[in-house]
Amino acid sequence: MYLIDFINKFDVKDHLELRKVLEIRHKNDANSFWISEKLDSFPKLGILSKGDLNTLTYFSALGGAAFRSIGKLEENRDGNTVFYLDDGGEKEIVPNQLVVVSDCGLKAAEEFLITQDLPKSIDWLEI
Repeated sequence: MYLIDFINKFDVKDHLELRKVLEIRHKNDANSFWISEKLDSFPKLGILSKGDLNTLTYFSALGGAAFRSIGKLEENRDGNTVFYLDDGGEKEIVPNQLVVVSDCGLKAAEEFLITQDLPKSIDWLEI
């Protein structure tokens, strides 16, 4: 499985390597990951990370169905979280209803590693 972050490309073989890569943070305590079986292939799972928070996007195919994670944050549920798309500081402001804690994001990524399908471990909103 291939992962691309702000800076590097990784080829991960198991959930331990996946976990290690998904813990990497760069500037602004943030990172952005794209995960797919082959570079630039579908399905694809995108993970924006900021500290211990994630927001996930799943793409079934180019032009196909797309989904965003549904969060269960208890505090500041009606607020927003700022994520970063690159190390240059390009921001994406995400409603907290679409934000999950990193443990949930990791579990979904581990499931995607095995199935290459929409992870069932979290709830999704079709977009």
